[in-house]
Amino acid sequence: MKSAMIYANDFNRLLAATKGFVGDGARNSPRKIYGYIRLEFHSEESKVTAIAVDGYRMSIENSVIADCDGDFVAYIK
Repeated sequence: MKSAMIYANDFNRLLAATKGFVGDGARNSPRKIYGYIRLEFHSEESKVTAIAVDGYRMSIENSVIADCDGDFVAYIK
């Protein structure tokens, strides 16, 4: 299991910037992935990229991370 450390204010900024682009994937869309925010962690660059889509729009936001064991992807609802 991989882990990463991100500062709380950076994490909150990522969520605030992308949550408006999260669709209601579970209710009206056949694509349930629209209801999640994708977090891509990159250990070599020490950054995380947050991606959210609603079917028409896309939001991409980047931030630095304090520590990361390796590259991995996580989804949050």
